[in-house]
Amino acid sequence: MTAEVPLDLKRQVVEREHFQQLFTVLQSKGYQVVGPTIRDDAIGYDTLACVDALPAGYTDKQNSGSYRFKKGE
Repeated sequence: MTAEVPLDLKRQVVEREHFQQLFTVLQSKGYQVVGPTIRDDAIGYDTLACVDALPAGYTDKQNSGSYRFKKGE
């Protein structure tokens, strides 16, 4: 017997143009949105207030003893 999975438990894809709406809904329900952000010329994780805090187009490159942060192509 297979139980039907409720819609809210199924995987969903959120397109980039709807990220801010998702942030707003989660924040209105008392959630903190945490994700990658740029701080001190490095990508790290922190609480995000809006989609613009996401490091879109940036990347980091790490090797033994080195870290490079740059804008992607």
